[in-house]
Amino acid sequence: MTASTEDSPDHRDVVVVGGGQSALAVGYYLRRTRLSWAILDDGRAPGGAWQHTWASLRLFSPAQWSSLPGRLMPGGTSYYPTRDEAVTYLADYEARYALPIVRPVRVSRVERAGDRLRVITGAGAWIARAVVSATGTWSAPNVPRISGQDRFAGRIIHSARYKSPTEFDGRRVVVVGGGNSGAQIVADLAGSTTVTWGASAETATRPTLRTRGWLRSDTAPSHRVGRSRAGAVAGDGSSWRCFRSGGSPWASMRNSRLTARSSWE
Repeated sequence: MTASTEDSPDHRDVVVVGGGQSALAVGYYLRRTRLSWAILDDGRAPGGAWQHTWASLRLFSPAQWSSLPGRLMPGGTSYYPTRDEAVTYLADYEARYALPIVRPVRVSRVERAGDRLRVITGAGAWIARAVVSATGTWSAPNVPRISGQDRFAGRIIHSARYKSPTEFDGRRVVVVGGGNSGAQIVADLAGSTTVTWGASAETATRPTLRTRGWLRSDTAPSHRVGRSRAGAVAGDGSSWRCFRSGGSPWASMRNSRLTARSSWE
């Protein structure tokens, strides 16, 4: 299936822009209707943003609660799937339900066309009664400007551009943000860098992520920072919990200074 030219656009009742989880879930329900529809994805393969994440990334919730409608993700209630397992699941989902996905097609804009919408892409135009935006934020991360940033000689990246701790071996790294991505990146960096983790009052109350390393609990006070050097972590009086990779918490404590175990077994 390919889009036609702007002079002779392809017509659908619904066009879904994006090829990740949200788009596939919308497609699952659209296939139950009599509407004509298509999903436009700018990726070259199934998997959405998961294709571009760092290798050690795991889902933030167990497989059962990460499933798309109609098909359970393998793993059950206590397993946190890996990046590659998520990509495999999404590819299988597309195939199982024979979703009409057109790729790679990049949408540049959506404009009014009378009582319809015109979807302009690099491969022509589509006319639709409704357009669903399911693009997510991965391809356009927000990197805020920081006072004094121009004087900083180091590297500044968004979590969307993080790939591996080997990029930062032996360096001092500050991870800003107490959400799931920040937590997993801190744990990933802990073995080979000097990493400082900072979180604002808003992010410090999010649920603790189950991952490798010492992580802040959901009751931790705001504006706290933990430091890790090759497996050693110093606390600051906050509540911290220690997690095994992909498993359940095996320690929960409050201390003025905490030192992580050298072995994570």
